[in-house]
Amino acid sequence: MISYIDRNPELCYKVVRATIDTIEKANKQTSAKELETGMDFLRKQVEFYRMRLKDVDAEVSKTKSELKEKSLGLSDKERDLVEEILGGSMEGKNV
Repeated sequence: MISYIDRNPELCYKVVRATIDTIEKANKQTSAKELETGMDFLRKQVEFYRMRLKDVDAEVSKTKSELKEKSLGLSDKERDLVEEILGGSMEGKNV
């Protein structure tokens, strides 16, 4: 059975998806039971990393909102830096 763990959930998701594709094209000599057991494991891995990516996206969004709130008391130069970090203008923008 294959297990892949990394701190980058997007990378893990891609690796697991590629592994599933490879297994689906795998040697026909593998028993159906062994193949299905491996596929079940990989499907669980894909779901785990899909949820991890959602968690990461939510955390990034929360951090951006907090940064936006805290930037209100900053100088123009500091606010410009915050805008750059957030990826664009903060005026009228929901992060």
